[in-house]
Amino acid sequence: MTAAVSVIVTTKDRPHFLRHALESIDSQSRKATEIIVVDDGSRMPAESAVDMATATIPIRFVRNDVSKGVSAARNQGAEAAIAEWVLFLDDDDWLGTAFLENMTQALDSAAGMPAFLWSNRVDVYSDRQASKNLGPASLDHSNSNDQALEQLMQVSCSGMLFNAERFVRCGGFNESLCVSEDRDLVFRLLQQGVSARNVPDADLFFRIHDGPRLSNSDKKAVQARDDLSVIDTHRAFLKNHPAIADKFLGRVAKRLWSSGYCAEALRVSRMHWRLQPWSSRTIKRNVLWHVAALFRSGRKLQIRTAVAQ
Repeated sequence: MTAAVSVIVTTKDRPHFLRHALESIDSQSRKATEIIVVDDGSRMPAESAVDMATATIPIRFVRNDVSKGVSAARNQGAEAAIAEWVLFLDDDDWLGTAFLENMTQALDSAAGMPAFLWSNRVDVYSDRQASKNLGPASLDHSNSNDQALEQLMQVSCSGMLFNAERFVRCGGFNESLCVSEDRDLVFRLLQQGVSARNVPDADLFFRIHDGPRLSNSDKKAVQARDDLSVIDTHRAFLKNHPAIADKFLGRVAKRLWSSGYCAEALRVSRMHWRLQPWSSRTIKRNVLWHVAALFRSGRKLQIRTAVAQ
């Protein structure tokens, strides 16, 4: 039997993006059970920007008068969902026409019950598109497929399909995080020994733009704190999964460095290097950053995490 899917769209002050995202859901070759739009504190209610008369799928709106953050908004949508599967979509992204059809076909053909599925990602810039071209990959209960683990670090939770019961059981998104909340969720699920798979024919179009993203904060110290907190929480898991650590630690180190937190960036980079001692990329970065740090006045991060010490 084909799985029922609730699509959860989180939005804030981007009605033009929201309309495009909703149109992509409504035009699917295989219809969703419902759409839940979580309006996380828009100045003008998101419902006023949507033409409900043209929708062929039931749309429900959940509104926060004051923003609670993207993690809380997604959790609200999951709590309101009625289907056994929940698909998260940020308002500035959209789905290929056969996205849900390909996702549900993958579920129907799965040997077991995967906890989640991830799609192919197509980055969309103002002047071009660039597909990640992710090939077929899957994770069994051993979570030992390096190719699949590397793929997971190239996608976000926007466009990921979760078993609703498993999502709730693991605690959903950590509402204290403004960045890396998607990595934290996936890390927690993988540590529970779940199976998962990629659906390379399901295209998520991921918009690259200069405006704020739902999962970002304009406070660099908060971003840095959250990144370091996720590393602290999952330190043992990262050490046991070098394919994930290689992608995640490298990304965090670069984000810290670009934000001016030189000391913390170097500590994360050293941790990365210890896990990948023969990587020319990590060796080069460590050498260049240590030299650059001698001439650069970095910010001081007033937080307490093991990585920051």
